[in-house]
Amino acid sequence: MKSVTILGNGQSRRNNRPMDYAGDIWVCNYAFMEFAILPPIHTIGTVHREVAALAINIQKWFAKQDGYVHVKKWRVLFPAYKPHIDGTVRFVGMKPVSTGPMLLYQAIVEGYDRIDLYGFDFGGGDLYGGYWTDGTQRPCVSADWWRGQICDIIRKLRPTMSIIHHENNVQSDLRGWVEK
Repeated sequence: MKSVTILGNGQSRRNNRPMDYAGDIWVCNYAFMEFAILPPIHTIGTVHREVAALAINIQKWFAKQDGYVHVKKWRVLFPAYKPHIDGTVRFVGMKPVSTGPMLLYQAIVEGYDRIDLYGFDFGGGDLYGGYWTDGTQRPCVSADWWRGQICDIIRKLRPTMSIIHHENNVQSDLRGWVEK
């Protein structure tokens, strides 16, 4: 069975241990900076130019070093509707799209049998997103906007595989969101 774990930026991901993750490891945005504690990362997805450029630069630096061989094999997925960044793989799916839904779309297209999502908190705090000027944490993205993108992907692609959302020790299959 071909499986992938996609790690989002949500705070709930802190409740999981790297050994909980199975299959290929894909990460959203700055989660790749945790490469030393995660299983080997296969794909980094981002819609942010600065994140894609940083991932490529770190990969180039590690290409000249001993150790961390898996960093040399990263694939950096970046939207085709944005100006190209050398070293990235072009995502040609829907637009506009957030990073998490972009990776979900790509995993469905690539034919994974099971997709596990961790840190997809749908509006909760962002592990890397910073803070508002009043000191409160900025949320990941609008929960409704994200849910809408994911529902659109499921409606469009009609996946048959399990898409399991893990949040605070609760698991649910996201295909159920659009079956009603």
